Amino acid sequence: FNIPQGQRLAIVGPVGSGKSTLLKILSGLYKPTGGQMLLDDMDMSGIASDFVREKVVYLPQEVRLFNGSLRENLVLGVGHATDEKILEAARKTGLDAVIQAHPRGLDLLITEGGRGLSGGQKQLAGLTRVLLMNPAVVLLDEPTASMDGLTENKAIQTLFSAFDAKTSIVVVTHKTALLPKVQRIVVIDKGQVVLDGPSDDIMQKLRQPVAGAVA
Repeated sequence: FNIPQGQRLAIVGPVGSGKSTLLKILSGLYKPTGGQMLLDDMDMSGIASDFVREKVVYLPQEVRLFNGSLRENLVLGVGHATDEKILEAARKTGLDAVIQAHPRGLDLLITEGGRGLSGGQKQLAGLTRVLLMNPAVVLLDEPTASMDGLTENKAIQTLFSAFDAKTSIVVVTHKTALLPKVQRIVVIDKGQVVLDGPSDDIMQKLRQPVAGAVA
């Protein structure tokens, strides 16, 4: 299937259907065993990996952080970013509450693997980093899975408003709160696309108790 520039797309389906694998193919981390993965009509296998990483950012469900300050973790892969720029992005995602609550602020020490932050806070850190990178394509795997309701609501607003209108966003999710925010939903099952269309149409089909429907 094709993802136009600037489209907001959700990928849903049963556990083990291939959603996360598909994201890794889209990111270039996995190579397809058949067919091609194209970026602007160019085979991704022939594009320099540095260029792909700059344009296409993949955020896994389990955000990995390394030993260092929160600031160092947020600017990883971003290059130079002022504290003002970091805090601006953190306000949009909700990570600013974590920064303000700690006496060391952005100098909060994170140990290997992200110890020092909860699962939801690590996801906020990951989203803040993605926002700072300002890529052309954002790939998110269950980006709010570890967040409480209030934090999730703010994060959802950020996901679909803070990025440039030309930025394509592809999100794998089981959270129904995300679905009204996307323009298109793709349902996959056993590695195959079984439904694909405008979000309202697909959500209506998913609600119908039809034999063989994917939920």
